[in-house]
Amino acid sequence: MKAGAIPAKYKELMVAVTLTTQCPYCIAIHTKRAREAGVTAAELAETTFVAAALRAGGVVTHGPIRSSKRCSGQWLRDPHDSRPLA
Repeated sequence: MKAGAIPAKYKELMVAVTLTTQCPYCIAIHTKRAREAGVTAAELAETTFVAAALRAGGVVTHGPIRSSKRCSGQWLRDPHDSRPLA
């Protein structure tokens, strides 16, 4: 990525969260580009924790749905059905 308002190094660090997509090709390409842009091993390691936090966010926000009435099978009902959940 070329530098613009954000330096290339920072752009590659942001894209390092491709760890959340778990695409080995994206991870390899952006890790290589990040190193070429001057990203340190410590910076790459920290992006691992950022990616983990992003991935965990979905668990934290969606996990409670399992405890709700919506997870009783009614979650998948017709979206036009306006009857209240039992």
